[in-house]
Amino acid sequence: MPILEFTIEGPPFSINQQGKGPKQTKNKRLWHERVRNAALAALPDGYAIINVNTFVHIAYYYDINRRDIDNIVKPILDALGEKSLDDRHYHAIVWNDDNMVNRLLVELYHRPTVVVENPSALIASALDQFSEIVYVRIEWEAA
Repeated sequence: MPILEFTIEGPPFSINQQGKGPKQTKNKRLWHERVRNAALAALPDGYAIINVNTFVHIAYYYDINRRDIDNIVKPILDALGEKSLDDRHYHAIVWNDDNMVNRLLVELYHRPTVVVENPSALIASALDQFSEIVYVRIEWEAA
């Protein structure tokens, strides 16, 4: 089963984040770009757009700025597909449409109160560098 995993530093954009209009649109666009850049850097050679059922695991390791768990998912999934946002068109990176996601696991971890046991090298490195991270793991059936 192929796997794509990456981390993004800092708290995630939340669809209920304060700020309306241009400010929220700008924040959303910046978050989309950060997610897309992290995914692009992690793509393996010969990667092709996913067109099969997909499992996504999102883990948000936070220090102070907790976000509602349901409000962080959509901006991440949307950032990985084809999207128009703020008069800009973004080409698909992982999938054309996030309707390929048929399983989703989202977790929150409060860093000061949770000990992360046996983290992957990727998570351990990110947690050593940053106080808040979002970890994304995508698995799909091989063609």
